[in-house]
Amino acid sequence: MLFTDYLIKRYLKSLLSVSVLFFLFILSIQFFDTLHFLFTMPLKDSLSFLLLIGIYTFVLSLSLSVFVAGGNLIYHLKEHKIFHTFYTFGVSDKKILLPLLLAVATISLTGAITSYFVNYQKLSHVIKYLKFQFGKQVLLTIPPRSFFAEKELSFFFDKREGNRFHRVVVKIGEEIVTAKSAQLTAKGFLVLEKTSLFTSTVGYNVIMKSDEYRVGLGNSFLYKPPAKKFLKNALFGVAIFLFPLFVFPLFFFFLLKRVSSRFSCYLWSLGFTFLQFAFALIVKALV
Repeated sequence: MLFTDYLIKRYLKSLLSVSVLFFLFILSIQFFDTLHFLFTMPLKDSLSFLLLIGIYTFVLSLSLSVFVAGGNLIYHLKEHKIFHTFYTFGVSDKKILLPLLLAVATISLTGAITSYFVNYQKLSHVIKYLKFQFGKQVLLTIPPRSFFAEKELSFFFDKREGNRFHRVVVKIGEEIVTAKSAQLTAKGFLVLEKTSLFTSTVGYNVIMKSDEYRVGLGNSFLYKPPAKKFLKNALFGVAIFLFPLFVFPLFFFFLLKRVSSRFSCYLWSLGFTFLQFAFALIVKALV
């Protein structure tokens, strides 16, 4: 039992250290595209996003650290001749593998279950919501009698009262719409009232009048994620966690018998991690 506790504690310590490195790397990538949203959102929304992205990133980092942490431990045991100490007391390679496999199985099964509740689809859903809120906040901060332009949308109004704009001009691509007033709805649409639309078609200039004209801001928010995308991302998480459970014995004996340097140990560990990620992507693509 003593050597079992030693191996499990040593492996979990290595796993946590490697996970932190992966966590910081992945988190920096995630923040690169969304950090500016956090400073414009209500504190409650920002904290909810930070909590979700932190949990998701840590779960993903944990899954990608299984082989690297295992390789680090195996090389440590070889370098310090701890394997030989175990052999002296009659502990075989298979008995050394069992505690590590138990730790990997616990992580794999727990992570696979967690992946159903925390996956990229849910994170993407929250990011979409943040972008939607960000678009609304920007539109509501435009000073009267000034232009706002974003991609194919340009916007001008004379005055604003809450979510209602008066004497509005909107340019959408090549179309120009003027309106007596406009209302920004909760779902991200700008509803123009008493409008005149100016456009051209087949060499002719056209003017059309209507009582109402809706402009989608490109950030409308869907409250229910697509079921198929949710399933794909959930199965990606399940696959990336379950892969080490079946491959770890092969990984253990391969590194034990074939690897003799720290560099090659980490190289092979990253190679197995790459296969793990590729396997999860294949599972996701097949669904």
